[in-house]
Amino acid sequence: MASVRKRTWTSGGKERTAWVVDYFDQHGKRHLKTCRTKKEADGYLISSGHEVKQGTHTADSTSVTVFDAGRLWLDRCRKGSAEQDPLERSTVREYERYVEEYINHAEWGIGPVKLSRLDSTAVSDFLDRLMKVGGKSKAMARKVKAALSALLSDANERKLVSRHVIREASVKRTRRKSREKTKVEIPTKDELRAMLELVDDSFRSFLITAVFTGLRASELRGLTWDNVNFEAGTITVSQRADRWNDIGDPKSSSGHRTIPMTPMVRNALQEWLKRQIERATIRRQAELDRSFKNGAEPPAEKPPTKLVFANGAGNVESLGNIYRRQFAPLQIQAGCIEPSGRTEKDGRPIMRAKYGLHALRHAAASLFIEQGFTAKKVQTLMGHSSIQMTFDTYGHLFPSPDDDQRQMAMMQARLVG
Repeated sequence: MASVRKRTWTSGGKERTAWVVDYFDQHGKRHLKTCRTKKEADGYLISSGHEVKQGTHTADSTSVTVFDAGRLWLDRCRKGSAEQDPLERSTVREYERYVEEYINHAEWGIGPVKLSRLDSTAVSDFLDRLMKVGGKSKAMARKVKAALSALLSDANERKLVSRHVIREASVKRTRRKSREKTKVEIPTKDELRAMLELVDDSFRSFLITAVFTGLRASELRGLTWDNVNFEAGTITVSQRADRWNDIGDPKSSSGHRTIPMTPMVRNALQEWLKRQIERATIRRQAELDRSFKNGAEPPAEKPPTKLVFANGAGNVESLGNIYRRQFAPLQIQAGCIEPSGRTEKDGRPIMRAKYGLHALRHAAASLFIEQGFTAKKVQTLMGHSSIQMTFDTYGHLFPSPDDDQRQMAMMQARLVG
């Protein structure tokens, strides 16, 4: 039976008073909580009693801090577990930054807060401080909140805390308001046509493959010729190149997939392969001529690159180089621009490229949907881990109920006139 009792003692010649909450948690373990006032003790008795009934109570005496839980979570991200593979290095780096620079910030972070004392109000206050005091954007606050949510999920799995305050708040909001669909920036058909018309030979095959297959930039950078089947007219995704140009597995198990090539993709890749072979032949002949002229032994012949879109040395091309040297200048040439927020000396706005490389993937998805592919087919082609991800990202592009009614009317007309 839970109770509140008054405790009185003498310290330094002065009488001291406190109020002790005596209760049992949902596991039958007894706990004592000392409070300064009876009002505080009564409030704790009510709140802890509710949590015990819900099976979500964690006593302060057994709770770890957000800082400690963060260290455990990051360690699992780096090393993985029996149920989870280690995360990509780039993802771990981002999570480390969110935890160390924001969540555990010395002035306005919540690192010292015990998980048992963390509630939705404390999380909201922290995110407000992140934006107002820390000067971070709403987009960054959402990313930090997602990282904190993953941290709490890990702590919940380790039995360090019974409640997941962010998930609870999300469920309540979902009940009040339907989930909003994510809107993505998708190049228009006119913009795509302009880029396809103006692109030079050095970037043409990359652009065409991206637009008509929906491969991620990392998948394109890691694509090898043995995964391009000209006879079958397919491209198989079996690996990707990360931000540090290291080759690894696709983003998820669903990333392993085979995608049909359009005639334009097939022709562009065949021309690109022919060009690679011609360049390798010219380079080899130059090496032989140079060796003969110098009276030296010719260098060993290098095997041809296996990568479809390799750099000049035959290695993985960096993401930054592809964007800065190829895609951004192409967009500016094609008129796919927007204000950068900066101005010239005369006050004219400085324009910048409108889209990132990922926009080409969005363009491919929009073309698949326009072609009438089902959501499940789009999910497979895009390599999404779930159908929910497909709907969250591209749900607004699928036919509306009005379109369904028109299709039903056309079906009736074809049968009975």
